[in-house]
This record gives sequence, C-alpha cells and structure tokens, in this order.
Amino acid sequence: MRKKTTLTSFLIKIIVVLSVALLAFNLLRHTQFYRTTDQKVYGFFSMVRYSAFEYPVKTFSNFSKDYLGFWERRHENDELRRYVETVADWELKEKTYQEEIEQLKKLNELDSVYTDIEMISGRVIDRSFESWNKIITIDIGEKNGVVVDDGVIASSGMIGKVISVSENTSLVTLLTSNDEHTKVSVVIDAGDEKINGIINNYDYETQTFDIQLLDSSEAIEKGQAIVTSGLGGHFPKGLYFGEVDEVLQVAEGVGISVKAKSLVNFNGLNYIRVVKTP
Repeated sequence: MRKKTTLTSFLIKIIVVLSVALLAFNLLRHTQFYRTTDQKVYGFFSMVRYSAFEYPVKTFSNFSKDYLGFWERRHENDELRRYVETVADWELKEKTYQEEIEQLKKLNELDSVYTDIEMISGRVIDRSFESWNKIITIDIGEKNGVVVDDGVIASSGMIGKVISVSENTSLVTLLTSNDEHTKVSVVIDAGDEKINGIINNYDYETQTFDIQLLDSSEAIEKGQAIVTSGLGGHFPKGLYFGEVDEVLQVAEGVGISVKAKSLVNFNGLNYIRVVKTP
C-alpha cells in the first residue's frame, strides 16, 4: 500500500510539472524573446544546413554543369575550327585552279596568234629554292621534240630558253638569271619606227629588264610593245616580251637608257610552251 501511494504521488508530480511547463511554454512563445530566439535558432540551423549541405551540393552541381559545358563548347569550337580550315583550304585550291585555268586559256589563245610557229605544251615540275630565279625543270624532253636552245614562253610572254634536255624532262634558264643565256634580240615598236635592242640584265629591285639599244631614236615612249626580232637564232620573230616601262637619259645627256617590264609572273610559273628554234 505504501509503494502504491508513492507511485501515485510521483505520477501526479510529473503531470503537474508537465502541465506547468506546457503552460509556461505556451505563454513564452507569445513573447518577443521567444520569437527572437526562435528566429535566431532557425536562422542558425538554416545556415548550418546551407553551409554543410545545400551550398556544397549546389557548388558541385554548378561545377559539373560548367565542366560539361566547357567540353561541349570546346568540341564545338574544334569542329568549327576544322570547318573553317577546310573552307579556307578549298578556297585556296579554287583560287589556284582558277589561276591555272586562266593560264591555260591564254596559252591556248597563243595558238591562234602564232599559227606559223611550232610549240610544245609542258608544265613546270621542279624549281629549287637555291636557283629559284635561274632554273626550272619542265616535264617534256627529247621524246617530245625539245632540243637545246629552244625558246620557252608562258601565257604572258617569254620566260627563257632550254639549256639541257633528257628523254622526259628539260632544264630551262630564266631571263631573270642574268647569265649568258638571257640575252635576247628584241624590237621596240615605236610606231613608224622599229628600234632594235638586246635584253641585257634583270633588276630584281625594280623588276625591270635593261635593254641595250642598237639603234638611236627619240621615238621610244613608255608603254610601247617589245617583241623578239628573230635575230640570234633562239626565238622566232614576233614573240611578245613586254613593254617599255621607263626611258632615261644616260650620263651627260648622250643617248637614252630603256627599262622594260615583262607581264610574266616569274614567281608563279606553271604551264609553259616550248617554241621550236626557227
């Protein structure tokens, strides 16, 4: 009976304490202190939750997206770069092909101009850096009828003459080489006068040829055509060379000096014609 009374008393005390606590808590929660404390506690736990969980997860997620996006953009940029390079390559090839077509058209037009001259078509196949301005190798030789001293022209005019021949190829010395093979007899068409001269030297700085005059004349003017004279035995008469670029008075006013300009692009030689020695 004693134990039962003690247990009942303990339970009553517990109920009283809980009731008082609940009443106090109910009163406290309506006070400013509770609201402030509640907000601070909520804010603290929210900060802990954001710092410990949400921010790392969000940061990792953003990093993963950025990383994947970076590689996707890099892959797209690589594909775009390859596309641009391909387009540029094809544009360059198209330009090259167009230039070759124009050269071939001009060479074919020469057939109707020089109907009485035998010409053999060929192409430049080798040109070393060391002798760039002196020697070229063409893809025609003895079996095609080429012989030493035959003249060689491009679509815009003379370029040189054959100095060595094998069965399938030939070496051509260019007019820009300034050696004993580059002297060509020419005629300046000065209207009513035809002034004879010799191509004597090539000036790399001005890209003009010096012409040694064999006749004295005041009729020479800039822009007059220059063709081969047929003398000398290497080029037939009437092959186009270029035009007068400048007429200069020599020292002390005695005579004149003539500089000629060739229309040939000696750095872009490709298709050529060998002109048979007359």
